[in-house]
Amino acid sequence: MKQKQQKNRRILVIDDNESIHKDFCEILEVGGTKTATLDEAKAAILGDAAKASEREGFEIDSAFQGAEGLAKVKEALAQGKPYAMAFVDVRMPPGWDGVETIKHLWAEYPELEVVICTAYSDYQWSDIIDKLGQSDQLLILKKPFDNVEVQQLACALTEKWSLGRQTELKQKDLEDAVIKRTRELSKTNEQLKQEIEERKIAEKKLVQAAAEWRTTFDSISDFVTIHDMNFRIIMANRAIADFLKVEPNDLIGKKCYEMLHGLSEPCATCPHQRTLETRQPCTANFFEPHLGMHIEVFTSPIFDNKGELTGSVHIARDITDRKLAEEKLREQDRMKTEFVVNMSHELRTPLAIFKNIISNLKAGVAGKMNDQQLKNLEVADKEIDRLARIISDFLDISRIEAGKINLRMQPVRIQSLVSDVVELLGPLADAKNIELTVSMADGDLSVNADRDRMVQVLANLINNGIKFVPDCGGKIAMQVRELDDEISISVEDNGPGIAMEDKSKVFGRFVQGDKHVGPGYQGTGLGLAISKELVELHGGRIEVTSEVGCGTTFTVFIPLIPECARIN
Repeated sequence: MKQKQQKNRRILVIDDNESIHKDFCEILEVGGTKTATLDEAKAAILGDAAKASEREGFEIDSAFQGAEGLAKVKEALAQGKPYAMAFVDVRMPPGWDGVETIKHLWAEYPELEVVICTAYSDYQWSDIIDKLGQSDQLLILKKPFDNVEVQQLACALTEKWSLGRQTELKQKDLEDAVIKRTRELSKTNEQLKQEIEERKIAEKKLVQAAAEWRTTFDSISDFVTIHDMNFRIIMANRAIADFLKVEPNDLIGKKCYEMLHGLSEPCATCPHQRTLETRQPCTANFFEPHLGMHIEVFTSPIFDNKGELTGSVHIARDITDRKLAEEKLREQDRMKTEFVVNMSHELRTPLAIFKNIISNLKAGVAGKMNDQQLKNLEVADKEIDRLARIISDFLDISRIEAGKINLRMQPVRIQSLVSDVVELLGPLADAKNIELTVSMADGDLSVNADRDRMVQVLANLINNGIKFVPDCGGKIAMQVRELDDEISISVEDNGPGIAMEDKSKVFGRFVQGDKHVGPGYQGTGLGLAISKELVELHGGRIEVTSEVGCGTTFTVFIPLIPECARIN
């Protein structure tokens, strides 16, 4: 919208001489004596007395020092009534001189038109330019000045200021018109602009995503390449390029079996080829002589948007250090297992001798023993049995670790198995006043198992219960159930229970409960670990449920032998 700019006739005079201010007022204000003289001269020359008498005057403000002038400029700006121009004297002791004053005025209000008044003995024009710079808003007025010259400068510069502001308003009007026109055009072109903008954003995001993807791709320490259907490398990351001492682009278009394996054709076990054939991910682990390392390779198929196979992602990882560590660990395990087996055999022989000697002594072979001697021999006999069980546990766990435990698998009737275990441990439970009960499923249930090892598993579970139930009122209940294709044998006790955070540890090796309240012996912490391994070797599983203060239940699940197999 067009705005009408009112003429600005406001002038600021900055001079330390009061008479100068009066002269400017006489020259520029309407009604001044010097103004009248000028009007009369103009009328006499131009014959236009009526217009001369109606001439519009100027609004003059005075300041006697540069700082005072700056304050008036600030005040005028705050009131929204800025000065159009200022007459500034060069010398105004004791404050700023004219040049310094102008610098401050322009810093506050750059649009101010300025006339600097100077005598011939003051600054040279070059000095003023050096300090203020070239500007079309600065004119120089030499003293003594002519009245007509002052009036012309005032008229010209105030008009120039007004024209400058009008230009700004016209520019604003033009901008508003452009905005209006743009809005009108945008109504018809909005969809196109939106599509273009969305495309630009999409392209920008695509470029950014590609850059981020490439950065991520190159930051992977594994060797990553992408192969097409013809075994050509179409992309390679920085890691494989650096290893081969080339740039990633140097690998593009090369055959993968040539660059990575040094072969003239794909090898028989090529993971990429298997992925192309099966359309499934593939994993391979081998020593690659061309690269001089053990590598683990993962390949994954790539499909286009139509579901067509286009190639595979090939990830190769250097596992040489891991292979060496695994080999070293296997050797250490072998040496440990060999040591445990040898030591177990070495210990079993003297234990058997000690057991035999104690048995002879108890039988009176060496003469009659008094009660205290017989009691001591009984303790020694029990400790030898406990030591034998510990040795047996260590031997079993070592064989399991080495994969050398042999199971003599045969059909085993569960009812008979459980009865044998109860008969074996019943006297121990009775001796400790522990109630041991059994609940059997109906029917003839059979599993394919190593009978001795299953007896060992169930005996471990019952012994574990005997250790943890209280001396008086202890209860252990065994229950056999037939499920769909397996049987479950549970051993439930009324001991202190297991805390939730400890349940995941009960099958760990050398783990012993810290609430051993029952009369059973303190073991090695291997019983439950061995039981779990033996059950899993039978194709079964073992689970534990427990609640602190409410006891614990261990449940063994073993696959059933089908009915037809039992009949046969």
